[in-house]
Amino acid sequence: MKFNILICKLMNCLFRKPTVCGRQSREDYAKWEFDIAPSNLESFKPYSSFDAKIILDVGCGMGGKSLYYAMNGAKEVFALDTDFDRVKTGIKTAKLKNIDNLHFVTADAGKLPFKSNSFDLVMMNDCIEHLFNLEESLSECYRILKDTGIILANWMSYQSPFGAHLYDYVYTPWCHLVFSEKALVKIWKEEFSKEYESGKNLSEQLSPADICNTMTIRELQHLNKITAKEFRETVQKTKFNMLKCDLITTYPFKDLPFFGKFGYEFQMFAKRLPLDLREYFAGSIITVLKK
Repeated sequence: MKFNILICKLMNCLFRKPTVCGRQSREDYAKWEFDIAPSNLESFKPYSSFDAKIILDVGCGMGGKSLYYAMNGAKEVFALDTDFDRVKTGIKTAKLKNIDNLHFVTADAGKLPFKSNSFDLVMMNDCIEHLFNLEESLSECYRILKDTGIILANWMSYQSPFGAHLYDYVYTPWCHLVFSEKALVKIWKEEFSKEYESGKNLSEQLSPADICNTMTIRELQHLNKITAKEFRETVQKTKFNMLKCDLITTYPFKDLPFFGKFGYEFQMFAKRLPLDLREYFAGSIITVLKK
C-alpha cells in the first residue's frame, strides 16, 4: 500500500496538473458550463440543431448548458438533476437573466416525471458514466421522446486515460488501471483535505467530513465504471438505434519532455486500433441515439 502510494505520487510529478475550470463556486461552474456548450454541440453535428425544440437536459449540473440551449433557439428546456442544491443554482441564474423558457426539476433519470412522447431531444452531457440505473434511464428517455426524437450524449469510458475522474489531484493517465483503488482514494482524499483546509474550494458538493468513510472510486466520484462495450450492450437492450458513436482521441503525454511532440503520430496510431482498444485513448465518446 505505502509503496503503491509512493510510486503514484512520483508519477504524478511527471504530469502537469490539468486546469479544472469552475471549481471556485457554483456560479463559476455554471458559467463554465455555459461557455463550453457551443463546442459541445459542435461534436454532435449534423444532429445538434435544437431550434424550436423541446429539450430535456438530463444531469444538468448547475444548469449552464441548459441556459445556453434556452437562450439560443430552443422552444423550452427542462433541466433535470438529482441534486437540489445544483438545481437551485440553475434557478438563480435563470432568474437573473430573465429566462422564462427554462424549467428546473429535481428527479431521478430512471423515473422521469414527464408525459410520454413530449420531448424532441434529450441531452446527456457527462452523465452516462454517473448513472447507476442506465438501462432504466435510457428506457425512460425513450418513453418521453417523440417518434423522431434523439439523445445526444457525450461521456467518458472508465478505460480512458482519465476515466476514474480523479484528475483534480491524481492526474497520471490510466492511474486507475495501474495503481490500487485503495491507494488512489487515499491520495485523493489527502490532497482534497489539504486544499479544503487552505481555503480553496475545488468541489461544489464535498467537505472532508462527507468523504471520510469513502473507500472506492465508485463512491468518491459516483461512477458506474462503464466501458464502451458495456454501453453498446446496454443500448441494445433498449429500443434505440445508435446513429453515431465516435471516440475522440486524447494525447495524455503532451506535457512530457520529448514525448510531447508526437501528438499527431499518436492520433494516427489510435485511429487504426480496433474500437475496444481505441477507447483506452479516448478523452470522450460522442453518442447519438434515435427513437
